[in-house]
Amino acid sequence: MLAHPVVATAQTGSVSVILRSLCPEEFGIISFWVTNLLNLPQALSASDYYLGYLGNLRELLVHYRRATLRRVADIDMALWSAAHFSQDADLGSDFEAIKRARVEMWQAEKFHELRFRNLLSGLKRDKIMHPQKSIQLAFASALLEHDYALASAVAAKVYESLISEIGNDLKLPPARGWERSMRGLVHYVEEKGIETRIGIGRGRLRELLGLRNRAVHEDAPPYRPLTRSDAQAFAQGVSELLSAWNNRPIRN
Repeated sequence: MLAHPVVATAQTGSVSVILRSLCPEEFGIISFWVTNLLNLPQALSASDYYLGYLGNLRELLVHYRRATLRRVADIDMALWSAAHFSQDADLGSDFEAIKRARVEMWQAEKFHELRFRNLLSGLKRDKIMHPQKSIQLAFASALLEHDYALASAVAAKVYESLISEIGNDLKLPPARGWERSMRGLVHYVEEKGIETRIGIGRGRLRELLGLRNRAVHEDAPPYRPLTRSDAQAFAQGVSELLSAWNNRPIRN
């Protein structure tokens, strides 16, 4: 069973205080403020959670080592301050240094890379309960408001995987070239009326294929870039296709 972040933080909190007092070069005090800022994923135990936290601190220390950041504890304290002040809009003129540091932190590529890697690590660990396609679609849906073009590219990957799975299930011989194979399979499925048998409206696969092509080949004629509403419709359509395929009647 995975250790919940809040529980793991509470369980290791006192121990981390002692460790940091004894050896600030190697240890930091774990806190929910900082683990939440880093998107630290769940772990199998509280000790593994703390080790993951220390790994994050050491990685940042190696990247940002400077005169004022020489120990793991220094990174720990800097992140704790950032976590508390990053959302404070009432900092006055006496805190200009903190304001500049806050802006630098949110513009730092390494900081965002670590946060995204932690987030994706947590998603990967959820594959046992949530199959990969579902995780990818959830990720695409979360991306829609931030970057709908990238979200559509992720949804396109799910669509392609589903089309391939349908082809394997129908035991069709592979065609030459992935793009031609996908178009040919969609045509075959529509021609045989298989769409309606798995709960997808007739012509729906071809419609989604058109959106997929625009998502993947947005700069290549005759395709035109997707709009935000197109991207939302595509992600929703792929989600409906995945649900229908997962719940299709089992053939005897």
